[in-house]
Formats: sequence, C-alpha cells, structure tokens
Amino acid sequence: MRPADVIAATSLTVAGVASGFVIGGAPAVIIGVVAGIVLATAAIVLRLRPLVSLSLAVAWLAGVFVGASVIQVLCLPATCTGLEAFGGAVTGAGAVVGVGVVVALVTRSFDEYREAIDAGRPPPEPGCETDQDGHD
Repeated sequence: MRPADVIAATSLTVAGVASGFVIGGAPAVIIGVVAGIVLATAAIVLRLRPLVSLSLAVAWLAGVFVGASVIQVLCLPATCTGLEAFGGAVTGAGAVVGVGVVVALVTRSFDEYREAIDAGRPPPEPGCETDQDGHD
C-alpha cells in the first residue's frame, strides 16, 4: 500500500465518522462509518491522489451537513434521526459524485498540460477541440 493510499483512506474514513457525529445518533454514526470505509476502499482501488480524496472528503461532509439539516428543519426535534442520516447520506453521495466529476476533469487537464510540456510541445489551448481540418 502506497503512502498516498494511507492518506486517502484515512481522510475518507475520518470524513465518514465525522459525518455521523455531525448528524448525531447511532444510525447516523453507523452509516457514516460504513460510507467512510466504502469511500476509502474505492480510493485505494482507484489509486486516488491524496488531494483528490481530501476534496471528496470535504464534499461528503458538506453534502451530509446540508442533507441532514434540510430533513432536521422539516421534522420535529429528535423525531427523524434515521431519516436525517439517510438524507445526509444521499446528499453526501451526490456531492461526492458532483465534486468527483469536476476534480477528475481538472486533474486530467493538468496531466495533459504536464505531458505536453514534458514532450516539448506547446500546451493545449482552451477552446473548442477540432481536428486538423477545422471540423468538430
């Protein structure tokens, strides 16, 4: 296991546990732990960079907080803990997907830039991608 895998797994597991404590209650902590372990396993399998996994951890926490807060506002106090956990988990997963797409595209863009510079080519220019004849 690479040191980057340890960082990715640790940050995502901590984010899962923290999200459970943000919502509160036993069901939320259990869902947070499970989600953190699933995200950490995915980070190791996909060999994510530590900064990518850290941004996904922050997205997860933000999504969980927003989703749980919306459900908490709609329910009477201490009556919807399970629903808060579920709403937080769903919103957290959506946030991870959304941020993950953006992070993947940005990372790919930087990789293409570095490859062009290392090969002695001019860096890719922004804009519409066309072939040699100028067609899309």
